[in-house]
Amino acid sequence: MFEGEEYKNSLNKLKALLDLVQVMVLVLDREGRVTFINLKGCEILGYSEEEIIGKDWFTNFLPEDIRDNVKMVFQKLVNGELEPVRYNENPVLTKKGEQRIIAWHNSFLRDEHGNISEVISAGEDITELKSYMVSLGNLYDLARELVEGELDFVERARIIVKRCVEKFDAYMSRIGWVEPDGRVRLVAHYPEGHPYFDGLIVRWDKSPYGMGSTGRAIRSGLPQVIEDVESDSSFLPWREKAISANLKTVASFPMMSKGKVYGVLTLYSRERGFFTKGRVETFQVVANIAASSLENARLFEESRKRLSMLQTLRNIDRTISGSLDPSLTMKVVLDEIIKQLNVDAASILRLDPWTMELRISHGWGFAVKEFEKARIRVGEGVAGKALLEKRVLWLENIEIDDPRSPLLREEGFQSYFVAPLISKGKNLGVLEIFKRSPIHADEEWIGFLETLAGQLAIAIDNMELLRNL
Repeated sequence: MFEGEEYKNSLNKLKALLDLVQVMVLVLDREGRVTFINLKGCEILGYSEEEIIGKDWFTNFLPEDIRDNVKMVFQKLVNGELEPVRYNENPVLTKKGEQRIIAWHNSFLRDEHGNISEVISAGEDITELKSYMVSLGNLYDLARELVEGELDFVERARIIVKRCVEKFDAYMSRIGWVEPDGRVRLVAHYPEGHPYFDGLIVRWDKSPYGMGSTGRAIRSGLPQVIEDVESDSSFLPWREKAISANLKTVASFPMMSKGKVYGVLTLYSRERGFFTKGRVETFQVVANIAASSLENARLFEESRKRLSMLQTLRNIDRTISGSLDPSLTMKVVLDEIIKQLNVDAASILRLDPWTMELRISHGWGFAVKEFEKARIRVGEGVAGKALLEKRVLWLENIEIDDPRSPLLREEGFQSYFVAPLISKGKNLGVLEIFKRSPIHADEEWIGFLETLAGQLAIAIDNMELLRNL
Protein backbone atom coordinates (compact mmCIF):
# COMPACT_ATOMS: atom_id res chain seq x y z
CA MET A 1 0.00 0.00 0.00
CA PHE A 2 2.81 2.34 0.88
CA GLU A 3 4.58 1.60 -2.41
CA GLY A 4 1.35 2.29 -4.31
CA GLU A 5 0.88 5.63 -2.59
CA GLU A 6 4.51 6.54 -3.18
CA TYR A 7 4.17 5.67 -6.86
CA LYS A 8 0.99 7.72 -7.13
CA ASN A 9 2.65 10.68 -5.42
CA SER A 10 5.60 10.41 -7.80
CA LEU A 11 3.26 10.46 -10.78
CA ASN A 12 1.46 13.50 -9.43
CA LYS A 13 4.77 15.30 -8.92
CA LEU A 14 5.84 14.38 -12.44
CA LYS A 15 2.55 15.64 -13.85
CA ALA A 16 2.88 18.88 -11.85
CA LEU A 17 6.38 19.37 -13.23
CA LEU A 18 5.26 18.67 -16.81
CA ASP A 19 2.40 21.14 -16.38
CA LEU A 20 5.02 23.83 -15.76
CA VAL A 21 6.73 23.09 -19.07
CA GLN A 22 5.78 25.65 -21.76
CA VAL A 23 5.62 23.11 -24.58
CA MET A 24 3.00 20.46 -25.28
CA VAL A 25 3.90 17.06 -23.78
CA LEU A 26 1.91 14.23 -25.34
CA VAL A 27 1.94 10.44 -24.88
CA LEU A 28 0.24 8.10 -27.37
CA ASP A 29 -0.19 4.34 -27.10
CA ARG A 30 0.34 1.95 -30.01
CA GLU A 31 -3.20 2.60 -31.27
CA GLY A 32 -2.70 6.37 -31.33
CA ARG A 33 -4.86 7.05 -28.29
CA VAL A 34 -3.86 9.87 -25.91
CA THR A 35 -2.70 8.53 -22.54
CA PHE A 36 -1.22 11.78 -21.24
CA ILE A 37 -1.20 15.48 -22.11
CA ASN A 38 0.10 18.36 -20.01
CA LEU A 39 -1.51 21.71 -19.25
CA LYS A 40 0.22 23.56 -22.11
CA GLY A 41 -1.07 20.97 -24.56
CA CYS A 42 -4.61 21.54 -23.32
CA GLU A 43 -4.15 25.31 -23.71
CA ILE A 44 -2.90 25.00 -27.29
CA LEU A 45 -5.75 22.69 -28.31
CA GLY A 46 -8.41 24.54 -26.32
CA TYR A 47 -9.76 21.38 -24.67
CA SER A 48 -9.81 20.20 -21.06
CA GLU A 49 -7.71 17.18 -20.11
CA GLU A 50 -10.86 15.05 -19.73
CA GLU A 51 -11.89 15.89 -23.32
CA ILE A 52 -8.55 14.66 -24.67
CA ILE A 53 -7.47 11.57 -22.66
CA GLY A 54 -8.46 8.33 -24.36
CA LYS A 55 -9.31 9.98 -27.70
CA ASP A 56 -7.77 8.95 -31.00
CA TRP A 57 -5.17 11.64 -31.64
CA PHE A 58 -5.30 11.49 -35.42
CA THR A 59 -9.09 11.47 -35.79
CA ASN A 60 -9.80 14.25 -33.32
CA PHE A 61 -6.82 16.60 -33.33
CA LEU A 62 -5.30 16.60 -36.84
CA PRO A 63 -6.63 18.41 -39.94
CA GLU A 64 -8.52 16.10 -42.27
CA ASP A 65 -6.19 16.59 -45.23
CA ILE A 66 -3.17 15.11 -43.39
CA ARG A 67 -4.96 12.76 -40.97
CA ASP A 68 -4.72 9.46 -42.89
CA ASN A 69 -1.15 9.97 -44.06
CA VAL A 70 0.20 10.84 -40.59
CA LYS A 71 -1.62 7.90 -38.99
CA MET A 72 -0.21 5.52 -41.60
CA VAL A 73 3.34 6.72 -40.86
CA PHE A 74 2.68 6.36 -37.12
CA GLN A 75 1.50 2.75 -37.51
CA LYS A 76 4.52 1.82 -39.63
CA LEU A 77 6.77 3.43 -37.04
CA VAL A 78 5.34 1.52 -34.03
CA ASN A 79 5.33 -1.71 -36.07
CA GLY A 80 9.04 -1.32 -36.75
CA GLU A 81 8.61 -0.77 -40.49
CA LEU A 82 10.18 2.71 -40.29
CA GLU A 83 13.10 4.12 -38.40
CA PRO A 84 11.92 6.25 -35.44
CA VAL A 85 11.48 9.92 -36.39
CA ARG A 86 13.05 12.20 -33.81
CA TYR A 87 11.77 15.48 -35.25
CA ASN A 88 8.82 16.47 -37.40
CA GLU A 89 6.42 19.36 -37.96
CA ASN A 90 2.69 19.19 -38.62
CA PRO A 91 -0.44 21.23 -37.91
CA VAL A 92 -2.94 20.35 -35.17
CA LEU A 93 -6.62 21.25 -35.05
CA THR A 94 -7.90 23.26 -32.07
CA LYS A 95 -11.38 23.22 -30.57
CA LYS A 96 -12.15 26.49 -32.42
CA GLY A 97 -11.24 24.88 -35.74
CA GLU A 98 -7.97 26.80 -36.06
CA GLN A 99 -4.74 25.17 -37.19
CA ARG A 100 -1.53 25.57 -35.17
CA ILE A 101 1.83 24.38 -36.49
CA ILE A 102 3.71 22.24 -33.95
CA ALA A 103 7.39 21.26 -34.03
CA TRP A 104 7.66 17.79 -32.42
CA HIS A 105 10.62 16.16 -30.69
CA ASN A 106 9.86 12.47 -30.22
CA SER A 107 11.04 9.69 -27.90
CA PHE A 108 9.87 6.08 -27.58
CA LEU A 109 9.13 3.65 -24.75
CA ARG A 110 9.71 -0.05 -25.47
CA ASP A 111 8.37 -3.21 -23.84
CA GLU A 112 10.41 -6.21 -22.68
CA HIS A 113 10.57 -7.45 -26.28
CA GLY A 114 12.02 -4.22 -27.59
CA ASN A 115 8.84 -3.15 -29.36
CA ILE A 116 7.60 0.43 -29.18
CA SER A 117 4.79 0.59 -26.63
CA GLU A 118 4.29 4.36 -26.37
CA VAL A 119 5.42 7.49 -28.15
CA ILE A 120 6.34 10.51 -26.03
CA SER A 121 6.41 13.85 -27.86
CA ALA A 122 7.25 17.39 -26.85
CA GLY A 123 5.68 19.91 -29.20
CA GLU A 124 6.40 23.62 -29.54
CA ASP A 125 3.83 25.91 -31.16
CA ILE A 126 5.75 27.58 -34.01
CA THR A 127 2.76 29.07 -35.84
CA GLU A 128 3.85 32.67 -35.26
CA LEU A 129 7.48 31.81 -36.01
CA LYS A 130 6.48 30.20 -39.31
CA SER A 131 4.32 33.20 -40.17
CA TYR A 132 7.20 35.52 -39.29
CA MET A 133 9.62 33.54 -41.47
CA VAL A 134 7.18 33.61 -44.39
CA SER A 135 6.69 37.37 -43.95
CA LEU A 136 10.44 37.89 -43.76
CA GLY A 137 10.91 35.97 -46.99
CA ASN A 138 8.15 37.94 -48.68
CA LEU A 139 9.68 41.23 -47.50
CA TYR A 140 13.05 40.19 -48.90
CA ASP A 141 11.49 39.18 -52.23
CA LEU A 142 9.60 42.49 -52.46
CA ALA A 143 12.71 44.56 -51.71
CA ARG A 144 14.75 42.62 -54.26
CA GLU A 145 12.03 42.96 -56.91
CA LEU A 146 11.90 46.72 -56.43
CA VAL A 147 15.69 47.15 -56.38
CA GLU A 148 16.54 44.88 -59.31
CA GLY A 149 13.75 45.91 -61.66
CA GLU A 150 14.09 48.95 -63.91
CA LEU A 151 10.68 50.27 -62.93
CA ASP A 152 9.16 53.73 -62.93
CA PHE A 153 7.24 55.27 -60.03
CA VAL A 154 3.79 53.96 -60.96
CA GLU A 155 5.03 50.47 -61.89
CA ARG A 156 6.71 50.13 -58.50
CA ALA A 157 3.56 51.27 -56.72
CA ARG A 158 1.49 48.69 -58.64
CA ILE A 159 3.86 45.91 -57.64
CA ILE A 160 3.69 46.91 -53.96
CA VAL A 161 -0.12 46.94 -53.74
CA LYS A 162 -0.37 43.67 -55.66
CA ARG A 163 2.13 41.90 -53.38
CA CYS A 164 0.26 43.13 -50.27
CA VAL A 165 -2.74 41.13 -51.47
CA GLU A 166 -0.98 38.12 -52.98
CA LYS A 167 1.75 37.59 -50.39
CA PHE A 168 0.57 39.33 -47.21
CA ASP A 169 -3.11 38.27 -47.32
CA ALA A 170 -4.79 41.70 -47.41
CA TYR A 171 -8.06 41.75 -49.35
CA MET A 172 -7.41 45.12 -51.02
CA SER A 173 -4.63 47.69 -50.96
CA ARG A 174 -3.86 51.14 -52.28
CA ILE A 175 -1.05 53.69 -52.24
CA GLY A 176 -1.87 57.38 -51.97
CA TRP A 177 0.54 60.28 -52.46
CA VAL A 178 0.42 63.39 -50.28
CA GLU A 179 -0.44 66.57 -52.19
CA PRO A 180 0.20 70.07 -50.74
CA ASP A 181 -3.46 71.09 -51.10
CA GLY A 182 -4.65 68.38 -48.69
CA ARG A 183 -5.54 65.78 -51.32
CA VAL A 184 -4.29 62.21 -51.24
CA ARG A 185 -3.69 61.27 -54.87
CA LEU A 186 -4.41 57.64 -55.71
CA VAL A 187 -1.24 56.24 -57.29
CA ALA A 188 -2.06 52.52 -57.46
CA HIS A 189 -4.58 50.04 -56.11
CA TYR A 190 -5.26 46.33 -56.19
CA PRO A 191 -7.35 44.54 -57.32
CA GLU A 192 -7.44 46.84 -60.32
CA GLY A 193 -10.95 47.66 -61.44
CA HIS A 194 -12.53 47.05 -58.03
CA PRO A 195 -15.62 49.33 -57.70
CA TYR A 196 -14.59 50.45 -54.21
CA PHE A 197 -11.93 52.71 -55.72
CA ASP A 198 -14.28 54.38 -58.25
CA GLY A 199 -14.60 58.04 -57.29
CA LEU A 200 -12.81 57.44 -53.97
CA ILE A 201 -12.05 60.74 -52.19
CA VAL A 202 -9.38 60.76 -49.48
CA ARG A 203 -7.68 63.76 -47.89
CA TRP A 204 -5.12 64.34 -45.16
CA ASP A 205 -6.44 67.62 -43.77
CA LYS A 206 -9.03 67.79 -40.97
CA SER A 207 -12.05 67.70 -43.25
CA PRO A 208 -14.40 64.68 -42.91
CA TYR A 209 -12.48 62.99 -45.76
CA GLY A 210 -9.25 63.46 -43.83
CA MET A 211 -10.36 61.92 -40.53
CA GLY A 212 -10.06 58.27 -41.59
CA SER A 213 -7.03 56.06 -41.11
CA THR A 214 -5.24 57.53 -44.14
CA GLY A 215 -5.42 61.16 -43.03
CA ARG A 216 -4.51 60.32 -39.44
CA ALA A 217 -1.52 58.21 -40.53
CA ILE A 218 -0.19 61.08 -42.64
CA ARG A 219 -0.66 63.70 -39.93
CA SER A 220 0.73 61.56 -37.08
CA GLY A 221 3.39 59.57 -38.93
CA LEU A 222 2.11 56.43 -37.14
CA PRO A 223 0.11 53.36 -38.25
CA GLN A 224 -3.65 53.78 -37.83
CA VAL A 225 -6.08 50.85 -37.55
CA ILE A 226 -9.86 50.98 -37.79
CA GLU A 227 -11.05 47.72 -36.25
CA ASP A 228 -14.69 47.99 -37.36
CA VAL A 229 -15.59 50.07 -40.40
CA GLU A 230 -19.31 49.80 -39.62
CA SER A 231 -19.15 51.36 -36.16
CA ASP A 232 -16.13 53.70 -36.30
CA SER A 233 -17.44 57.25 -36.83
CA SER A 234 -14.20 58.40 -38.51
CA PHE A 235 -14.92 56.01 -41.40
CA LEU A 236 -18.37 57.44 -42.14
CA PRO A 237 -17.56 58.98 -45.59
CA TRP A 238 -16.60 55.54 -46.96
CA ARG A 239 -18.89 53.29 -44.87
CA GLU A 240 -21.44 52.57 -47.59
CA LYS A 241 -18.71 51.58 -50.05
CA ALA A 242 -17.03 49.39 -47.42
CA ILE A 243 -20.24 47.57 -46.49
CA SER A 244 -20.97 46.91 -50.18
CA ALA A 245 -17.49 45.36 -50.51
CA ASN A 246 -17.98 43.34 -47.27
CA LEU A 247 -14.96 45.02 -45.68
CA LYS A 248 -14.52 44.66 -41.92
CA THR A 249 -11.31 46.44 -41.01
CA VAL A 250 -8.80 48.87 -42.52
CA ALA A 251 -5.33 50.12 -41.62
CA SER A 252 -3.04 52.82 -43.01
CA PHE A 253 0.73 52.97 -42.76
CA PRO A 254 2.75 56.17 -43.35
CA MET A 255 5.40 56.05 -46.06
CA MET A 256 8.23 58.16 -44.68
CA SER A 257 11.63 59.22 -45.96
CA LYS A 258 14.03 61.44 -44.00
CA GLY A 259 11.34 62.17 -41.41
CA LYS A 260 8.74 63.35 -43.93
CA VAL A 261 5.53 61.51 -44.86
CA TYR A 262 5.32 61.31 -48.66
CA GLY A 263 2.51 58.82 -49.01
CA VAL A 264 0.45 56.17 -47.29
CA LEU A 265 -0.15 52.45 -47.76
CA THR A 266 -3.75 51.52 -46.90
CA LEU A 267 -4.92 47.93 -46.58
CA TYR A 268 -8.38 46.41 -46.24
CA SER A 269 -9.53 43.05 -44.91
CA ARG A 270 -12.77 41.08 -44.75
CA GLU A 271 -11.51 39.35 -41.60
CA ARG A 272 -12.18 40.90 -38.21
CA GLY A 273 -9.05 41.23 -36.09
CA PHE A 274 -6.86 40.86 -39.18
CA PHE A 275 -4.43 43.59 -38.15
CA THR A 276 -2.67 41.83 -35.30
CA LYS A 277 0.41 43.35 -33.69
CA GLY A 278 2.64 41.18 -35.87
CA ARG A 279 0.85 42.15 -39.06
CA VAL A 280 0.94 45.85 -38.17
CA GLU A 281 4.71 45.60 -37.70
CA THR A 282 5.10 43.71 -40.98
CA PHE A 283 2.99 46.15 -42.99
CA GLN A 284 4.89 49.12 -41.56
CA VAL A 285 8.09 47.51 -42.86
CA VAL A 286 6.38 47.13 -46.26
CA ALA A 287 5.46 50.84 -46.10
CA ASN A 288 9.07 51.76 -45.27
CA ILE A 289 10.37 49.71 -48.20
CA ALA A 290 7.74 51.31 -50.43
CA ALA A 291 8.64 54.82 -49.27
CA SER A 292 12.33 54.38 -50.02
CA SER A 293 11.72 52.76 -53.40
CA LEU A 294 9.06 55.19 -54.57
CA GLU A 295 10.88 58.29 -53.37
CA ASN A 296 14.04 57.19 -55.22
CA ALA A 297 11.99 56.52 -58.35
CA ARG A 298 10.24 59.89 -58.01
CA LEU A 299 13.52 61.78 -57.61
CA PHE A 300 15.01 59.99 -60.61
CA GLU A 301 11.94 60.74 -62.73
CA GLU A 302 11.99 64.38 -61.62
CA SER A 303 15.66 64.70 -62.57
CA ARG A 304 14.97 63.12 -65.94
CA LYS A 305 11.92 65.36 -66.42
CA ARG A 306 13.88 68.51 -65.58
CA LEU A 307 16.59 67.50 -68.05
CA SER A 308 13.91 66.96 -70.68
CA MET A 309 12.40 70.37 -69.87
CA LEU A 310 15.77 72.05 -70.35
CA GLN A 311 16.22 70.20 -73.64
CA THR A 312 12.78 71.35 -74.79
CA LEU A 313 13.55 74.97 -73.94
CA ARG A 314 16.84 74.66 -75.83
CA ASN A 315 15.10 73.15 -78.88
CA ILE A 316 12.51 75.93 -78.89
CA ASP A 317 15.22 78.57 -78.55
CA ARG A 318 17.19 77.10 -81.48
CA THR A 319 14.03 76.94 -83.59
CA ILE A 320 13.20 80.56 -82.84
CA SER A 321 16.75 81.71 -83.55
CA GLY A 322 17.27 79.69 -86.71
CA SER A 323 13.96 80.05 -88.56
CA LEU A 324 12.64 82.98 -90.57
CA ASP A 325 9.31 81.27 -91.28
CA PRO A 326 6.81 82.24 -88.52
CA SER A 327 4.35 79.44 -89.38
CA LEU A 328 7.06 76.78 -89.27
CA THR A 329 8.41 78.22 -86.02
CA MET A 330 5.00 78.14 -84.31
CA LYS A 331 4.34 74.60 -85.57
CA VAL A 332 7.64 73.32 -84.14
CA VAL A 333 7.10 75.18 -80.86
CA LEU A 334 3.57 73.77 -80.41
CA ASP A 335 4.81 70.28 -81.23
CA GLU A 336 7.52 70.56 -78.55
CA ILE A 337 5.00 71.89 -76.01
CA ILE A 338 2.56 69.03 -76.68
CA LYS A 339 5.28 66.40 -76.33
CA GLN A 340 6.90 67.85 -73.22
CA LEU A 341 3.67 68.60 -71.33
CA ASN A 342 2.16 65.30 -72.49
CA VAL A 343 -1.06 66.90 -73.72
CA ASP A 344 -3.28 66.24 -76.75
CA ALA A 345 -3.63 69.68 -78.29
CA ALA A 346 -2.32 73.23 -78.04
CA SER A 347 -3.16 76.58 -79.61
CA ILE A 348 -1.88 80.14 -79.76
CA LEU A 349 -4.53 82.85 -79.54
CA ARG A 350 -3.36 86.30 -80.72
CA LEU A 351 -4.88 89.50 -79.38
CA ASP A 352 -6.38 91.91 -81.92
CA PRO A 353 -5.69 95.32 -80.28
CA TRP A 354 -8.48 96.97 -82.31
CA THR A 355 -11.34 94.62 -81.45
CA MET A 356 -9.84 93.33 -78.15
CA GLU A 357 -10.63 89.81 -79.30
CA LEU A 358 -8.53 86.65 -79.11
CA ARG A 359 -8.30 84.56 -82.28
CA ILE A 360 -6.47 81.30 -82.91
CA SER A 361 -3.41 81.94 -85.06
CA HIS A 362 -1.91 78.47 -84.75
CA GLY A 363 -3.38 75.20 -83.47
CA TRP A 364 -2.25 71.61 -83.27
CA GLY A 365 -4.09 68.39 -82.31
CA PHE A 366 -7.71 69.44 -82.87
CA ALA A 367 -10.34 67.25 -84.54
CA VAL A 368 -13.18 69.80 -84.63
CA LYS A 369 -12.45 72.53 -87.20
CA GLU A 370 -14.97 74.94 -85.66
CA PHE A 371 -12.71 75.11 -82.62
CA GLU A 372 -10.17 77.17 -84.55
CA LYS A 373 -12.80 79.68 -85.70
CA ALA A 374 -13.83 80.85 -82.25
CA ARG A 375 -13.34 84.46 -81.11
CA ILE A 376 -13.05 85.37 -77.43
CA ARG A 377 -13.22 88.84 -75.94
CA VAL A 378 -10.72 89.89 -73.26
CA GLY A 379 -12.21 89.03 -69.89
CA GLU A 380 -14.51 86.41 -71.40
CA GLY A 381 -14.04 82.72 -70.59
CA VAL A 382 -10.88 81.22 -69.19
CA ALA A 383 -8.68 82.48 -72.04
CA GLY A 384 -9.95 86.06 -71.78
CA LYS A 385 -9.62 86.08 -67.99
CA ALA A 386 -6.08 84.65 -68.08
CA LEU A 387 -4.96 87.50 -70.35
CA LEU A 388 -6.78 90.11 -68.28
CA GLU A 389 -5.42 88.79 -64.95
CA LYS A 390 -1.97 88.00 -66.42
CA ARG A 391 -1.71 84.56 -64.79
CA VAL A 392 -2.17 80.88 -65.58
CA LEU A 393 -5.78 79.72 -65.26
CA TRP A 394 -7.48 76.40 -65.84
CA LEU A 395 -10.98 75.07 -66.23
CA GLU A 396 -12.36 73.26 -63.18
CA ASN A 397 -15.63 72.24 -64.86
CA ILE A 398 -15.62 71.92 -68.63
CA GLU A 399 -19.42 71.52 -68.62
CA ILE A 400 -20.27 75.04 -67.45
CA ASP A 401 -17.25 77.31 -67.05
CA ASP A 402 -16.45 78.45 -70.61
CA PRO A 403 -18.34 79.73 -73.69
CA ARG A 404 -16.59 77.03 -75.73
CA SER A 405 -17.74 74.20 -73.44
CA PRO A 406 -19.77 72.50 -76.24
CA LEU A 407 -16.66 72.40 -78.45
CA LEU A 408 -14.53 71.16 -75.55
CA ARG A 409 -17.01 68.34 -74.93
CA GLU A 410 -17.10 67.45 -78.62
CA GLU A 411 -13.31 67.18 -78.64
CA GLY A 412 -13.46 65.03 -75.48
CA PHE A 413 -11.18 67.33 -73.51
CA GLN A 414 -11.14 66.94 -69.73
CA SER A 415 -8.28 69.32 -68.93
CA TYR A 416 -7.77 72.88 -70.19
CA PHE A 417 -5.02 75.31 -69.13
CA VAL A 418 -4.29 78.84 -70.35
CA ALA A 419 -1.11 80.91 -69.93
CA PRO A 420 -0.87 84.60 -70.95
CA LEU A 421 1.67 85.64 -73.60
CA ILE A 422 3.30 88.83 -72.34
CA SER A 423 6.53 90.40 -73.62
CA LYS A 424 7.96 93.71 -72.46
CA GLY A 425 4.65 94.50 -70.78
CA LYS A 426 2.63 93.95 -73.98
CA ASN A 427 -0.34 91.56 -74.05
CA LEU A 428 0.19 89.44 -77.16
CA GLY A 429 -2.34 86.66 -76.55
CA VAL A 430 -2.54 83.34 -74.73
CA LEU A 431 -1.19 79.81 -74.98
CA GLU A 432 -3.85 77.10 -74.52
CA ILE A 433 -3.21 73.44 -73.84
CA PHE A 434 -5.77 70.62 -73.80
CA LYS A 435 -5.86 66.97 -72.73
CA ARG A 436 -8.50 64.25 -73.01
CA SER A 437 -7.74 63.00 -69.51
CA PRO A 438 -7.10 64.74 -66.16
CA ILE A 439 -3.85 66.67 -65.66
CA HIS A 440 -2.33 66.54 -62.18
CA ALA A 441 -0.63 69.92 -62.26
CA ASP A 442 1.78 70.72 -59.45
CA GLU A 443 3.67 73.98 -58.93
CA GLU A 444 6.62 72.81 -61.01
CA TRP A 445 4.38 71.85 -63.94
CA ILE A 446 2.59 75.22 -63.89
CA GLY A 447 5.94 76.98 -63.55
CA PHE A 448 7.22 75.21 -66.66
CA LEU A 449 4.06 76.18 -68.55
CA GLU A 450 4.69 79.82 -67.58
CA THR A 451 8.31 79.53 -68.80
CA LEU A 452 7.18 78.09 -72.13
CA ALA A 453 4.62 80.87 -72.51
CA GLY A 454 7.26 83.48 -71.69
CA GLN A 455 9.65 82.07 -74.28
CA LEU A 456 6.86 81.87 -76.85
CA ALA A 457 5.87 85.49 -76.15
CA ILE A 458 9.44 86.67 -76.74
CA ALA A 459 9.53 84.75 -80.03
CA ILE A 460 6.23 86.29 -81.19
CA ASP A 461 7.39 89.77 -80.21
CA ASN A 462 10.70 89.35 -82.08
CA MET A 463 8.93 88.07 -85.20
CA GLU A 464 6.62 91.09 -85.14
CA LEU A 465 9.62 93.42 -84.89
CA LEU A 466 11.25 91.73 -87.89
CA ARG A 467 8.03 91.90 -89.87
CA ASN A 468 7.62 95.61 -89.11
CA LEU A 469 11.20 96.26 -90.19
